[in-house]
Amino acid sequence: MLDANIAALLERCAAQYAGRVAIEALGRPSLDYEGLWSLMREARDAFGRVGCGPGTRIALVAENTPELATASLAICASATCVPLNPRYLEGELTRLLRHLGARLLVTTPDQDRRVVQRSFATRFQPVLQWNPDFLLSFLVR
Repeated sequence: MLDANIAALLERCAAQYAGRVAIEALGRPSLDYEGLWSLMREARDAFGRVGCGPGTRIALVAENTPELATASLAICASATCVPLNPRYLEGELTRLLRHLGARLLVTTPDQDRRVVQRSFATRFQPVLQWNPDFLLSFLVR
């Protein structure tokens, strides 16, 4: 059994394998372990600004992309990740967002706008957008 959490493991990898590729996808810039750890710290700070930390549920709706991988890692390193299927029907998504008790919704720019619209309709705010260039931005109404 590991004696560390995901954040500690990522920090150790950043120190040990700093320049090695951590995330790679066709047609996209790669992200090394040092960059991944920097992104994790940035995400942790962003989550903290809206009251999310260890034990807080953060919902994630994203297609199977490099952003899904990095967002999942960032959420797991900072809080509790609740991944949701981006193919849910509108009613299913609405019910889940109401039932979850999550404090934040993370999505990607390629995700259907209905996710963001549903989140606002269910008073599920704020929404954090995870961008392909590994920048984070909060969406507002």
